[in-house]
Amino acid sequence: MSVADPHKLILTGENPFLRMSDKDGDPNSTDASFWRIIFCPAGPGHVLYLKSELTERFRRDASFDSS
Repeated sequence: MSVADPHKLILTGENPFLRMSDKDGDPNSTDASFWRIIFCPAGPGHVLYLKSELTERFRRDASFDSS
């Protein structure tokens, strides 16, 4: 049984994603995902997810308040 109500809007927004590698088919050196939330019960906002060899492959998350 699902706990999500299929008739209730949870969030809406955009989620562009970028993957970079040295050559096509090589392992990704960087993954980046930007979330722009337009509507959510907690309010609108932005989040950047970044995993890169530039950050020693540790995940970095940054959230930005839109107010």
